[in-house]
Amino acid sequence: MSRRLHNSVLLFLFLFALAGCRAAGPPSSPEPIRARDDLGREIELNRPPERIISLAPNITEILYELGLGDRVVGVTTYCDHPPEAAQKEKIGDTINPNLERIVSLRPDLVLLSTASQLQSFDTQLRARQIPVYAVDDHSVASVTRAYEQIGRLTGDPILAKTKADRFNEQIRTIEQRTRHLKPIRVLLVIQTEPLMVPGERSFVTEMIRMAGGESITTDAVRDYAQFSVETVIERAPEVIVIPGSAPEPRRLPGYEWAQLSQTPAMKHHRVYALHGDLLMRPGPRLVVGLEDLAAVLHPEAFPESVHGR
Repeated sequence: MSRRLHNSVLLFLFLFALAGCRAAGPPSSPEPIRARDDLGREIELNRPPERIISLAPNITEILYELGLGDRVVGVTTYCDHPPEAAQKEKIGDTINPNLERIVSLRPDLVLLSTASQLQSFDTQLRARQIPVYAVDDHSVASVTRAYEQIGRLTGDPILAKTKADRFNEQIRTIEQRTRHLKPIRVLLVIQTEPLMVPGERSFVTEMIRMAGGESITTDAVRDYAQFSVETVIERAPEVIVIPGSAPEPRRLPGYEWAQLSQTPAMKHHRVYALHGDLLMRPGPRLVVGLEDLAAVLHPEAFPESVHGR
């Protein structure tokens, strides 16, 4: 090999080695995760959170549905599904969480619901440099957004999008089965004494419509409001739904409510108990609650179900 060729080869090898050293240097820092929560506030995380606290049962269910249960370090006393969630450290209820306990768990993300009205508590967390993300739950569509936003914050947007798309498809399928049927007048009861019902802005009212019903309490101005028994009698509900604890919907032919005894629902024994969590938690199981509700309103559209018979 000539001296000139030998020198050229040595120069090439030196430059190649130098480039390799540069490529093997320390990796660049990952891009921060930026998002805007459902109150319109910016949140920035340096990396996907590893220690998450959930301040609402529906948020806890979404976290577990996204496979993030091992990152959850604290939940409320109402967070009882899935069963593993009930074993997590309790930080109080949704209205009165324990600030000191939350701080002691060293969370790098706290998720709360806008329905809990925790503005002052939220301010205290932010003052301690704890990232807080508020999730809206005033509509069925908010479940989809919660999936996608939580997935983005926690580093797996693809899985979150898949879960959200499946949720939407299941909702659409149920809606299609009742869309062309005559709406059934429905009284959905939150509690009986005093009578509390879902109002115009409640996602429960939206579910009644999706299930092929027409809520008789849509003019209630608050999400959940006290309602007049006299107005219920005047509007003659065809079906009455009350919250229950059994996993399957139950027809209550012997149900007694003297004041409403002359309504069509009572006369025709169309009073049903549906699991309260399936109707009241805007999370993954809302699909089950919607199908149960649609089946009791329109059993003809759900022949595979015996719940409405």
